[in-house]
Amino acid sequence: MGIYELRTYTLASREDLDFYKDVVYPRHASSSKEFGIGGHGIWTGPQDEEPRLYVLASYPEGSDPDELGMRYMQSPGFASDIEDFDVSKIVGVEVKRLTPTASSPLQ
Repeated sequence: MGIYELRTYTLASREDLDFYKDVVYPRHASSSKEFGIGGHGIWTGPQDEEPRLYVLASYPEGSDPDELGMRYMQSPGFASDIEDFDVSKIVGVEVKRLTPTASSPLQ
């Protein structure tokens, strides 16, 4: 069974959120595959008062998501993904590790 995380990114402004979801995240979705990191969807909350992006990510069974994420963030692909984005515009990241139930279609 894979390892899943619900990652919530809070951005500094709506404009930063739009750029991150429309430009940066699609790049991440491609470059992170090299590390076995999967993306299963991204969402915004139209009723959110703060500009937030919700991402469901997965990691290979038996891996250490923290270590894998650090290796990915040190890669040339990641650097290329964010080259035209000021990462200080990400003002918060909340990570919640999830365990699929036996009836979940994502295992």
